[in-house]
Formats: sequence, C-alpha cells, structure tokens
Amino acid sequence: MTADIDLFLKAKEERVANVQKALKTHPTILVLHTNIPSVHKHGALPNILLSIFDKLLKTLLHTPAQRYLSADGDYYMYGLNQEAIAVKKTCIFLEENHPIGRFIDLDVHQKNARFTRKDMNKPERTCFLCEQPASVCRREQTHDPKTLYAYIKEKTQAFLIESLAQESMLALRKELFTYPCFGLVSHRSSGMHKDMNISHFLSAFPVLKEAFKQYLTMALEPDFNLRDLRKAGKMNEQALLKATDGINTHKGAHFIFGLCLPYYLQNIWANKSLHHFLIDIKTAAAKIARDDFSKKIKATTDGLIAYHKYQIKGVRGELESGLNSIFDWYPHKTLSASQKLCKILARSEDTTLIKAYHPTTLRAIQDCMKALEASEFKYEKKVQRCLKTMISPGGAADLLALTFFFESTDHLLK
Repeated sequence: MTADIDLFLKAKEERVANVQKALKTHPTILVLHTNIPSVHKHGALPNILLSIFDKLLKTLLHTPAQRYLSADGDYYMYGLNQEAIAVKKTCIFLEENHPIGRFIDLDVHQKNARFTRKDMNKPERTCFLCEQPASVCRREQTHDPKTLYAYIKEKTQAFLIESLAQESMLALRKELFTYPCFGLVSHRSSGMHKDMNISHFLSAFPVLKEAFKQYLTMALEPDFNLRDLRKAGKMNEQALLKATDGINTHKGAHFIFGLCLPYYLQNIWANKSLHHFLIDIKTAAAKIARDDFSKKIKATTDGLIAYHKYQIKGVRGELESGLNSIFDWYPHKTLSASQKLCKILARSEDTTLIKAYHPTTLRAIQDCMKALEASEFKYEKKVQRCLKTMISPGGAADLLALTFFFESTDHLLK
C-alpha cells in the first residue's frame, strides 16, 4: 500500500513538473484527467472518458494536445494562448452540464497559480452518490470504490448508447442531404423515385433511433448473440414500414447499422481497435451469409435474388469483406460527400442497381466511378453530370452514411 501511495505521489509531482515546463511556452495550460477512484484509473473506462473529452476540447479550443502516461491515471495537456479565466469558464460549464462531465477534471493553470472553482465564486464539486462535498467523501472514504466505479460505468454506458444512436441518425441525415447524388432521394428532390420523398425518410428516423438504442443495449448484455440481434431486427423492420406507410426507405441502412453498432460498442468498451471491430464484423457477416445464402432460404429480397441469380453478395459480402468499399480509401475527410459516394460506388456491389438494371450496368457504373477517381475528380463538370444520372445506388448511400458515422466516432476506438 505504501509503495502504491509513493507511486501516485511521484506521478502527481511529475504532472506538476510537466505543467510548469509547458507554462514556459504558453500562458495557460489545461490538463484533462479522469475523476474516478484511483484503483480504476487505468483501463477501458478512463480511456473512453479521455477520448470523449479530448475530441470535444480539441473542437472547442482549436488546439492539439499531448497525452501523458501516468501511474495516477493518464492525462492530456493543452497549451493555450487564451486567458485562464475564459478557459476555466468553459471547463466549469462542461463539468457541470455535460452528461458525464462529473467524471473528468479540467484543471486550468497559469504562471505561479492554478485557476480554481473558488476563484470563479463557484461551489466545490459534489459527490456522485450523496451530493455532499466530494473532498469530504474522498477524505473520509465514505463510499466503496467499487460502488463509485459501478455508478460511473452505468452512466458512461448509457451516454455511449445514446450518443452512438444519435451519431447514427446524424450520419443518415447527412447522407439524405447530400447533393448531387445521382437519382437518390434528397432534400432537393425525390430523384428517380415516384413513390417516396424526403418526408418518408424523416418519418423513419424516430423508429430507427429507438432500434439502434435497442441493439446497442443488447451489445452490453452478457448473453448477447447474433440470433437475438437478428430477431430484434426483423421486428423493427416491420415498425419501420409502418412508420413510412409501407415505403422501404431504410431497409439496407437498418441492416448495416444494426449489425455494426453492437460490435462497435463492444470494441469501444473493450478498449480495442477499429481493425479488431472489422474482424468482428467479418466473422458475424460470414455467419449471416452462410445462413441467408443457404438453399433452404427462399430468395424474396433483392440481395438474396442477386446472389442466387448472379452470385453477387451485395451488402452481406460488403460486410464480410470488412467494409472494403469504405476502408479501401478511408479516412479521406477532405473529399466532398458526393466524391465519397463515388468512391464507394466504384467498389461496392450495389444490389439496388442490379434489381433496376443488370450486373453489366453495375460494372459500367463502377468503371465510370473508377475513372473519375483516377482523375482525382478534376473533371468537375463530368463529375456533376455523372452524379445527376438517374440511377439510385441505395446500397452505396447506406455505406456513405456509415462513413459519416465512422468519421465522427472513430476516436473512441483505440
């Protein structure tokens, strides 16, 4: 025990020294670290908390950060040119108003002083469990660290479920508002579709979000399995059709996000990488493909018909490849949404196009997209003209939405 205390004290001394060193080049230093029991300062949970708030702070402060490894828990340090009082106001707002802001500490330092809540005439932070001053509970060891950790874990998981579902909906909305977009439904027009418009898509969003939250919740249950996930998916598929008066707006997107989200959250919570997530997706998709492409299953959907007729696997094959149509070029955030759609279409076997046309048409479209990509989209008029072609690559659009989701959340994976 004494050795542990000495180690923690030394780590805190090192952090103070690092702050003083940084203050030689910046007037204000912000330190982000976790506000959780010392025995749980390392592992997946603190890493998740640090990743969430590091991304948020970089967005708010427009500055990079350096991560430091420490026996007392890792931390991020930001060198700032803003006045300490302004920075502290922002930090206090985050600590008090962010859903999991109570689980992080944002310490603001200036030369010869640390800018505290007391300097801002703010009361001391309270305990998570009893609302007494946190310093009192910490000093008197009022609560078992396991109880505190369980509370932090529960709240963080709830935040992740809500946030990932919300980011999924934002990604789908961003895809819907992408233009030009061939003959897809958008905010500008219904494209080549006479049976649907943007209102049908928006009507599906509330049902989709609740479905996604259900799948994410299932992912954290100890008995999570693919069979139950697919069973829940079929029930929600009917709810989607009811919300849109029988119009199929998101069957493909529901399938893709419904499979990806649970494994995505599991990998976040296990502190694993994007690569490991893709391995999990490949494994799950391979099982789905074996089950769905069995001769015992009657071909009633576009995807199954395309497979039995042309041996094209569509979205199942895309997932089984580890989302190659995205990760063959991802990340590439400087491209426009329409250009990303072209990159995906150049690689994906979109069964919605096969249904409307023929595999030879799909190959011709892929060749056109590859030529545009090879020219680095320099022939802008040709790109625009191609994008206004009356085809509706719904499968590629679903993958574009998934790309937007990865762009906004991949910082959560190791």
